[in-house]
Amino acid sequence: MTNAYAVYKLLISRLSCEEQRNENKKKERKMAEKKVTGYCVKCRAKSEFKNSKEVKMKNGRPALKGTCAKCGTGMYRILSAKKK
Repeated sequence: MTNAYAVYKLLISRLSCEEQRNENKKKERKMAEKKVTGYCVKCRAKSEFKNSKEVKMKNGRPALKGTCAKCGTGMYRILSAKKK
């Protein structure tokens, strides 16, 4: 009985990981559809993100991390905190 319970928990954890991956893919697609802009320090102008992905900072706030489409420099944009 204990072995069956362990297998059950393993299956549930794998399913939740797959669901989370699917949500992350959906977010990435939405970001790709939207043209997200940020300030590039090297270009000294606003430019679009290339290969952007949503990350979470140490304090829990969401941010975007990617590269400048013009020069390839790393860019970072802090997003608004999501209300629960």
